[in-house]
Amino acid sequence: MKTITASITFQYSLRAKIELLIMYVFFFFACFMCLAGICEGVIPYEILAMLAMVMTLSFLLYVQIQNRRFCERMSRVKVVSID
Repeated sequence: MKTITASITFQYSLRAKIELLIMYVFFFFACFMCLAGICEGVIPYEILAMLAMVMTLSFLLYVQIQNRRFCERMSRVKVVSID
């Protein structure tokens, strides 16, 4: 039995990097605002729970979309030769 290993690297476009950076900044800013609201007792817990759920779901959806794009790119990769 022969084991085949491959190393594939992708260079992400500037647009993809900016999208990911914006998503991370938005996500951590929302988390910080939630923590600040809890510490101050200003925001009701129900609103915080809904905000945290929406933020988490949107982040997971973004990750899933990126994963699907990666899989689509991988499906177009063809093996030319195996040593």
